[in-house]
Amino acid sequence: MSISTFSVLNIGVTALDAMQQAQAVVANNMANANTPGYVQESTAFVEAPAYPPLPSNNAPIISGQLGQGVQVAAINRQTSAFVNQQDRANQGAYNMYKTHSQTLSNIEAILNEPSSQSLQNALDQFFQSWQTLSTDPSNTAARQSVLSSAQTLGQTFQTVTTQLQQTQTNLGTTIIGQLGELNQYASQVATLNQQIAGVLAAGENPNQLLDQRGVLLNQMAGLAGISYSQDASMNGAVNVSIQTPTGSIALVTGSTAATYPPGAPVSPTTLQPQTASVATLNPYLSYITSGSIAGNLQSYDDTSNVLSNLDAMLTQFASTVNNQQQQGYNLNSSTHSPALFAINFTTANHVYLSLGSGLTPDQVGAAGTPNQPGDNTNALAVTQLQNQSYNFTYSYNSLATGATVNSTYSGTFDQAISQTVANIGVEAAAVNSSQTTAQALSQQSSMLRQSISGVDQNQQAANMVAYQNSYNAAAKFISVFDQMLQTLISNV
Repeated sequence: MSISTFSVLNIGVTALDAMQQAQAVVANNMANANTPGYVQESTAFVEAPAYPPLPSNNAPIISGQLGQGVQVAAINRQTSAFVNQQDRANQGAYNMYKTHSQTLSNIEAILNEPSSQSLQNALDQFFQSWQTLSTDPSNTAARQSVLSSAQTLGQTFQTVTTQLQQTQTNLGTTIIGQLGELNQYASQVATLNQQIAGVLAAGENPNQLLDQRGVLLNQMAGLAGISYSQDASMNGAVNVSIQTPTGSIALVTGSTAATYPPGAPVSPTTLQPQTASVATLNPYLSYITSGSIAGNLQSYDDTSNVLSNLDAMLTQFASTVNNQQQQGYNLNSSTHSPALFAINFTTANHVYLSLGSGLTPDQVGAAGTPNQPGDNTNALAVTQLQNQSYNFTYSYNSLATGATVNSTYSGTFDQAISQTVANIGVEAAAVNSSQTTAQALSQQSSMLRQSISGVDQNQQAANMVAYQNSYNAAAKFISVFDQMLQTLISNV
């Protein structure tokens, strides 16, 4: 028994089919070269099973097995799990530093040091007005200048406090929105896990679904520095989690998604450190140590630090100045002067100062002796407050660490402001330096990832020509074989 005459023709047909499929892969690669998240695909060719497959008495009489052409075994994605994971970690770190740096720049702009509208300048102008008054204690214009500079100081600090509070509110709203995004992505990953497992169970490669899931994992890593691994119980699925000091909190397990933080949804008001409900967010927020959410948490803490520091400084300042003012006397009177500042609180419980109600220039306590309009002893005493050292103590709840931060330092009022501004400047410089390093690492890992998974148009063009030549060769073979058949038929 000999082999069929037409079996050789089938070899050429397999070549045509395989090259046609390969060209379709090339076309898809080139079409999606600029599609975000698309991973380059390649055609895996294998030799078709030989004929006859097994020796038998009924096998054709030939010397050994004959090849039966080529088959497309699979269409594979060109990717590296290790490089992908490394790149996602680098992107998360870069997002964190970039987000943090942007807010620090905003805080520096709010503090506006040094400038004619700065806190430092307002404080210096206030004490300078007292110094001017001490040279002519009965001068009404000099007394009015004290009141005006006190009012300007209060307004300047209130403006800064208001802007910092608004920044913090915006950060809180952003964090809540990002947590919502994280949960939405987790739900989509869980859905894709189920679809991918179904396609794999049918014996196909779910390349498009894997690309979609890769984009979602990129987004999640950029938000919260997630950890992920293959699900051992569900083919093709990945489990996603947030790492904790003692374990992990699952976001995705197979086809099931969870919300983060666990429990009831949170609202922007729960991010106010003065409310007891912040305990329901931590320690969960503190577990997010990478990504833009972590950057916003650190930024939130920065605003809490500055606001609490200003609260302590303003409370000490107003109390000290009021105490000294009340030791003085009204102009040409035996009545002690009233408090210069009223201490007020914002809705978020931060301090701001306003001028005492109904104060007149005559009530500025320049004199230290009653009925002595030319006495300047108390005015001089007020000016000396600028050079005295005080202890400042404050605390705030950290969202980034989940702990209460306590701080105590000593210095003059000028030094208190300078230290606040300097601390932000030093932190901003450090974060900018870290951002530069993180950016370099993220670019390096992104380029490496792109070199593996990105579409190389030149390579695709070369593949297209190679597959075209193979297709032409197979077509030529079929044409030649057809001529051989025609010769055979005509001779029979």
